[in-house]
Amino acid sequence: ISKIVAATSFRGRFAYATEYEIWFSDPGRPNNIIAINFINVPSANTVTGMYEFKGNLVIFTQNEMFIYVPSEGTIISQGRPPVLMSENYQNQSGLSSEAMV
Repeated sequence: ISKIVAATSFRGRFAYATEYEIWFSDPGRPNNIIAINFINVPSANTVTGMYEFKGNLVIFTQNEMFIYVPSEGTIISQGRPPVLMSENYQNQSGLSSEAMV
């Protein structure tokens, strides 16, 4: 894993963000990460924050918001690809991604 730019608890594990990837730890073991348990964020912008919302992972870049619906089991990176939910969300709400995370 390269430099971690954000982290959050997620479904009993940790999610760690690098600039363009989200890595998932094993359940209850935040220091263990299976090499294939990650997703790519489909954006030219780097990840700035994320949080869990109703069992899904909300991912922020400087001006976009994505939602990731994970798969069940140990390897949760096999869910649907992250879906772009909003562009320029900070301009619509008046909040930056840092204020929302």
